[in-house]
Amino acid sequence: MFVPHKFRLYPFHSQERELLQQFEELRFLWNHALERRQEAWRKEQRSLTYVDQCRDLTRWRAFDAGGIGRINAQVAQEARARLHDAFGHFFRRVKGGDRPGFPHFKREVSSLTYPQAYEVVGIVPGRNGTHRLRLSRVGDVPVEVHRTPPESRIKTCTIEREGDRWFAILTVELPEPVPPPSAPPESP
Repeated sequence: MFVPHKFRLYPFHSQERELLQQFEELRFLWNHALERRQEAWRKEQRSLTYVDQCRDLTRWRAFDAGGIGRINAQVAQEARARLHDAFGHFFRRVKGGDRPGFPHFKREVSSLTYPQAYEVVGIVPGRNGTHRLRLSRVGDVPVEVHRTPPESRIKTCTIEREGDRWFAILTVELPEPVPPPSAPPESP
């Protein structure tokens, strides 16, 4: 069972700039991937797959360390997976006769997701009894922990910006509760 917990973040100015830069890189990545898919279909009548685009992403990240390379690799792959899902939903709607809604270019991105957060995200103690959320490639971001998260492994972490406020949604995996034993049948 997966349970989400939402916490307020208070990034330092340098961390906020880094997160905003990563959002911009993810927007560029989405738009570039969408353009490449459209171009491949227009020129060659060929569909690019998620695997094709992730292979290109690996080479691109190695070449552009100051741009796409500044984003955690799993975050970048997850953005590509979202585009892949958007195309899957589009084709499902076309096949079902619904209004399709082709994936569109993004003007802005306001969230990023670490899909395997247990490797790169964690809540750590800060100064004077405070807490920090350790984010790969961003650092330790001050976080308001209003309730103690379960001592479970963090499955995913989504960082989002709502206006001028920042939030982290941590999804933790809890063990399945043991069902209560059923009552024995009553004898007649």
